[in-house]
Amino acid sequence: MEQDPQAPEMLRTTARPTLLTSGTPSQQNGGGKSVVGPESIEFHGDSAPADCELEETDMGLGDTAGATEMEELEVAVSSMASSPSRRSSRRSIISIEDLKTFAADWRSAARFGKEGCTRLTPIALMLVGFSCGAGYLMNAAACQLLDSAAETGWVQPWSEHRVTPIEPHLMNSTYVEFYSSMHRDIQEQPMAPKLEPKWVYSYYLRMVFAAGLGYGLPWFTVVATQASQRKWRYFLAFMGPQLIILMTYGIAAAAYNTTTGKVLVSDNMEAGGGFAFAALQTFVAIPFVARQLGMQHHWKFIIVPYLLMVIGLVMLRYLIPWVLLNITNEWLKVAFRLFGFQALGELFEAATRISLRLVPLESEHEVRPEDKTFVVLALMSLFQYWGRVIMMDLIEPGPQVACSLGLAVIELVSRTTIVLRDRTYLAIYYRSWSMSKAYWQVNLSGMVRFRCSNLYMHCMTEYLMIASAFTFSWAAGLVDYKNKAALILNLIIQLGSEAITDIAAFYWEIFRSELPVIQAWDARHKSWTLLFGAFTLCFSLFAISQTGTYFCALPDPHSDWAVLKHCGAAK
Repeated sequence: MEQDPQAPEMLRTTARPTLLTSGTPSQQNGGGKSVVGPESIEFHGDSAPADCELEETDMGLGDTAGATEMEELEVAVSSMASSPSRRSSRRSIISIEDLKTFAADWRSAARFGKEGCTRLTPIALMLVGFSCGAGYLMNAAACQLLDSAAETGWVQPWSEHRVTPIEPHLMNSTYVEFYSSMHRDIQEQPMAPKLEPKWVYSYYLRMVFAAGLGYGLPWFTVVATQASQRKWRYFLAFMGPQLIILMTYGIAAAAYNTTTGKVLVSDNMEAGGGFAFAALQTFVAIPFVARQLGMQHHWKFIIVPYLLMVIGLVMLRYLIPWVLLNITNEWLKVAFRLFGFQALGELFEAATRISLRLVPLESEHEVRPEDKTFVVLALMSLFQYWGRVIMMDLIEPGPQVACSLGLAVIELVSRTTIVLRDRTYLAIYYRSWSMSKAYWQVNLSGMVRFRCSNLYMHCMTEYLMIASAFTFSWAAGLVDYKNKAALILNLIIQLGSEAITDIAAFYWEIFRSELPVIQAWDARHKSWTLLFGAFTLCFSLFAISQTGTYFCALPDPHSDWAVLKHCGAAK
C-alpha cells in the first residue's frame, strides 16, 4: 500500500550500513518492502563506518565492560572486513566515483523528503481543519451561554469570583465555565445559563470520543504491531462492545439532561467509572488477548506504555494550567518550558523507550523495531502538543525567539545523545554496566532500526502539533484581537527554528553518522500513512478536548465571539 516497488535502491555506498532482507518472511507484522532480521546490518566496502560504530555502539560507555568497539560491533553484525578504517584510507583527490556516490546519497535523501512531505501534507490539512472546527465549536458553545446570561441578567464578574488577573477591560465582565456541570444541571445553580440541547449532546459525544480513544489505545497498539489476522477478531470483539456501551451512555445521559435538566451521573462518578473500566481492560482483557495471540512481551510494549500514558495525561491536565496561571513572567515560563517541562517529557518518553528496548530482537515476530514507534507516539503527541500550548501562550517577541532557539538546541543535543542516555537508563535498570552493554550488543540491529524509525516519526509529529496548537488557539479565541499578530509571529518562529534543527540533525544523522534512516523509512509499516494519520488526528482532538475543562469564556468587546481564558482558582 505505502511502498513503491519502483522506488530507488536503498542507500548502499562504500562503508555504508544497509538494511538487508533477512530470512524472516515479509508477512510478519505487515511490514513494508522488507522485514529486517537480527543480521540486518551488514557493511559493504572495505571497512566499517567509524561514525556508525561510535554512534550506535559505544557513545562513551564501551570501555566500561573492558570490550573494544570492534568486539561490540561483531556481536550484532554478521560479517565485517578487517581492512584499515575508511578515514585512514581516504584519498586526497575526489574521484568521479566519489561524486557519483555523493549525488546518489542526496538523490536518496531527496526522495525520502519528498515521500515524507507527500504523506504528511494531507494529514496536516485534515488536522488543521479538525483543530479549527473543534475551536470553533468550543467558542460557539461559550457564546450561547454568554448570550443566555445577557438575556436573563445573570452576572458573574471575573474580578469577584476568580483569583487570576486578566486584561483590565475584561476584569468586570461576566464569565462562564462552559464545561462545568452548573451549565447543565438545573439543581446546581438554577439561575445560571444552561446549554442548549445541541450543545448538551455535543458535550457528551465529545466525552464518548475522548473515552473511546483512551480505552482504544492498547487495541491500536495491537493492530499496529501484530501481523496475525486474528487481531481484527479481538479488536472488534473488545472495542465494539466498548464503543456501544460508551455511545449508549452518552446518548442516554444527554437525553436525560435535556429532558429533566439534571445530570444522570456526576462528573466524579464518571471519572471513577472510567478509571475502573481502564483498569479492567489493562489487567484482564489485554493479557487475555495477548495469550491468545501468543505474545510474550505484551507488558513491555502494551501495558507499561499505556499506564505511562495515563499517568502522563493526568499530570499534564493539572500541571499545564498551573504553569499558565501562576507563572506570569514570560522569561520564567520560557525557563520552565526548556528545562522543567523538557525533563518531565524525557522522564515519561525515556521510560517508554526503555520498556520497548527490553523487547529483544529475537522477538521480532511479535513486534518489529520499526513498529515500536507507534507505541511511543501517544506520549510523544501529548507532550509535544502541551509543550506547544505553553509556547503559544508567549506574547513578547524576545521570549518567543529565546524559547524556540533554546528548544532547537535542546532537541539537537537530545537527538545526538539518545544512545548514550538510553544505555545509561538500561544500566540503571540492570544495575550493571556490563549487563546493559551485553544486551545492547546482542540487539544492536534492532536498536538502530528503532532509533531511525523514531527519528522521522518525531520530526513529523512536531510539525503537526505546532499546526494543531496554533489553529486551535486562533479558532477558539485564546488570543484577543491585539495579540493575533504575536500569535502569527510565534508560529513563524517555531516553524523556522524547527526546520533549521531538522535539517542540521538529519544531515548529521544520515550523512555524517550514516544512520540508515532512509532504509528504516523504506521498511515502515505497509499501512503507515493510515495508522499515523488516524493516530495523530485522534490524539490531537483528544488533547484539545481535555483543555476545555479549565477554560472560562468572556464576551469580546470588539467582536461577537468569546475570549477564552484559563479559569484558575476561585475566590
